[in-house]
Amino acid sequence: MAAASRRRVPVLIVGGGPVGLYASSLLSSYGVPSLLVERSAQPSTHPRAHLINTRSMELLRELGVEPEVRAQTPPMSEWQHFRYCSTLLGEQIAAQDHMAGSTWAQLQAASPTEMQHLSQPKLAAILRADATRRAAKSGASLLCGYECTLLEQDGTGVRAKLRRRPRGGGAWAEAEAEAEVVHVEAEDVLGCDGAHSSVRRWLGLSMQGPPPLQHFKSVHFTAPELWPRLRDANKAAMLYFTFNSDAVAVFVAHNLQQGEWVAQLPFFPGIEGDDALDERACAAAIRACIGREVDFSLKSATSWAMRAVVAQRLSAGRIHLMGDAAHQFPPAGAFGANTGLQDAHNLCWKLGAVHHRHAGRALLRSYDAERRPVAVANAELSVHNYHRGLRVASALGLPAALPHAAEAVADAVPAPVASWLRSTVPAPLRRAVSGSGSVVHAVGRRVLVDVLGHAAPHPLGRSRRDAAARVVGSGAALPLLFPRHELGFVYEGAGAATVPEAVVGGDDSSGGSEGGSEGGSEGGSEGGSEGGSSGGSGGSGRRGGGGGGGGGGGSVAARHVEDETLQPSTAPGARMPHHWLRSADGTRVSSHELLRPPAAHAAHALALVVDRGGAALWAAALHELSGAWPVRLAVVAPAEGAAEDGAFVDPCGGWATKRQVQPCGALLVRPDGHVAWRCHSLAREGIERPADAAERLETVLQRVLACEAPA
Repeated sequence: MAAASRRRVPVLIVGGGPVGLYASSLLSSYGVPSLLVERSAQPSTHPRAHLINTRSMELLRELGVEPEVRAQTPPMSEWQHFRYCSTLLGEQIAAQDHMAGSTWAQLQAASPTEMQHLSQPKLAAILRADATRRAAKSGASLLCGYECTLLEQDGTGVRAKLRRRPRGGGAWAEAEAEAEVVHVEAEDVLGCDGAHSSVRRWLGLSMQGPPPLQHFKSVHFTAPELWPRLRDANKAAMLYFTFNSDAVAVFVAHNLQQGEWVAQLPFFPGIEGDDALDERACAAAIRACIGREVDFSLKSATSWAMRAVVAQRLSAGRIHLMGDAAHQFPPAGAFGANTGLQDAHNLCWKLGAVHHRHAGRALLRSYDAERRPVAVANAELSVHNYHRGLRVASALGLPAALPHAAEAVADAVPAPVASWLRSTVPAPLRRAVSGSGSVVHAVGRRVLVDVLGHAAPHPLGRSRRDAAARVVGSGAALPLLFPRHELGFVYEGAGAATVPEAVVGGDDSSGGSEGGSEGGSEGGSEGGSEGGSSGGSGGSGRRGGGGGGGGGGGSVAARHVEDETLQPSTAPGARMPHHWLRSADGTRVSSHELLRPPAAHAAHALALVVDRGGAALWAAALHELSGAWPVRLAVVAPAEGAAEDGAFVDPCGGWATKRQVQPCGALLVRPDGHVAWRCHSLAREGIERPADAAERLETVLQRVLACEAPA
């Protein structure tokens, strides 16, 4: 084994989870070689995130792995419900079918794809295979069993030291990188190394946000016998919220047919001992929540804290954070891993443009300006969603709520007393005493559930169950679908790689004759509000609501946050809307395909989307720019037109309305699908001839790409 080796790469990726693997694939697609290093020799098999939202599925569709994700996702009929019950096989209190209403129809109409329910290890395996396949062609590398032990940066680049870990060299390690130490010189580093990020620690960046909302033990177990019983009882679901006097927990059915489950069991470190949820206690809690004797097998367990925190900056010099290294959210709403994938989508095309000298390095500063507001807003929305989840528990008589079934009672025991019980008892009794907090919780649960709550045999119990059913039936409980937050987010404001529309007559309002609300000011934000950090007040309409923290659905703030009406927009910074078109060969394709360049064009090129009527002028303008800028023309013809010269046809009409610009206007769209600039009309931009259009385009490109002229 060699003592040391040296590498030079444009980008070093630290962390081989889904976000790091996706970044590796994206960079390869943009012609940017990278080195991905992952400290674990073997991939984790403990299921974590599991919902891939609509926007993330669009990214995976773009990457070409959508069919593999769909093939491994269980049928939607098995995961479209949340169920609230005493036990999995016992009495059902309420159920919500998330695909039964107009919100699901709205999401389907707004995208060429749809959300999927796939466990993170399976998604990671798909992305790992794709990254490995692309690496062979792009000069990228994936290296596992090594950890990054040193990072140093200056104005010219970043130097890193990778050290082989004991028993390193897993299934996807490179044979050529068997050195004990690998010294790496990179132009940029992506910190994708999770919640306990060493990259973030080296940068000295703190995480900003409140203390943990709650602590959990995540227990992975298999129970193949559960599926037939749940199927026969018509009780398939993605999430089961269980409330009984023995345990309160959330069960995630990662795959019902395969018997793949995770139980989220609440843990109270300030009250309970470290072994309060040992293997025996976890098994007992799972058994109590199943409700009948069913064989199951414990596979793994891990402790985690529910946080809503965001790094004070996502970039520091040439080092950039993404995924859990940059932000951590409560799982309510499933914005964690999805936000991480979208971080990579935002940054990697910019790294490609800089690497190929089509943009200045200042473009990379827009990553923090665009994505940190998203993370802040997503954290706020996730907290709000967490409190929405508590409404059902409160209706059932559990005031400290889901899944704090007995914290209200346990809080009555002073912490010094609980500590004394755990630490001063003789050793033979230590184990029993270490569960003293659990005993308090058990007593509290029995009182709150069996005496004062929904399981009480008197009329109060029935009243509690009816109240909980009303919360769920009214849509006030935890939702699954977020059209406005998933797809309506907008990158705007200082530092964004977008160009606001020209002010005409002192009025910056949009509203083209073909487009309704041109600005889409109610469009909201991605996963929590793609930008607004204004919390419950909602802030800018374009950015969407944050999520404050209260659980009350009656306030103006809550109503704003919980309004998921999507208004597609082509305003600068918005995601270009989806619309079904027809390609030259007659294939039905999404308008998003307008952004996929032919082989002759750079993958990081911007698309200038125009109508057939304005194509000649804009083509001439691009010709005047001599092809030096990374921009290509994408033409859409009306229904009566012919698909020729690479144009797409709008067979059923409607695109003219969705594009929200005049027939001779144009949309300049970034490779990540967000509008960089919109020419609503030639008159508004003062364009009379191709030379004017070329001059305006050059000014716009200089601003968007942060450079004076292409290399």
